[in-house]
Amino acid sequence: MTTPTNRRIFVDVHTAEALLTAVSDAQTFWKEWREQPDFADHYTDDDVASAIRRQVEQDTARDVLQAALDEHRRTEASLTAPSLSPSPYDTGARLQPTVWPTDGDPDRYGRVDLDNDEGATVVTVHVESTSEGYDLVVADHTGALTVHLDGHPMTPSPVTTNVDVPVSWTGSGHDGPGL
Repeated sequence: MTTPTNRRIFVDVHTAEALLTAVSDAQTFWKEWREQPDFADHYTDDDVASAIRRQVEQDTARDVLQAALDEHRRTEASLTAPSLSPSPYDTGARLQPTVWPTDGDPDRYGRVDLDNDEGATVVTVHVESTSEGYDLVVADHTGALTVHLDGHPMTPSPVTTNVDVPVSWTGSGHDGPGL
């Protein structure tokens, strides 16, 4: 029975990657072997010719295996890659969320910057739990932010300020309007 000269071997991706690693290790060993100072003293011309022949075979096998693995990855990527239109992030219709790194600081947890196409932060948001429910905290960095709640635009509520009013302003001796 004769052995065919061109045989196809089917291997999975992990085996192919392991084989490529083994070939790379063999190449490193061959290079180090040839660079030994007493190389010529211990090996005959036939030994060197045989090693070179094996190296050429390994290089050829490696190149074929790498090409097959690359083709497999390209095919797999084309089958799994979505063919969608650009996302709202790509078109600038939505701001790109960037979660703050916490660095162990509890005040940084849960904060998200929303950045525009140029990478500038437009708004920073986070939600805090309160005894009454939750507070949505929004920091506007542009001055052009409109907040919508359930589809309805909201106007900012006036900032309440507690002022200690002197008694002289509220007493009978005050001639201006009462507070």
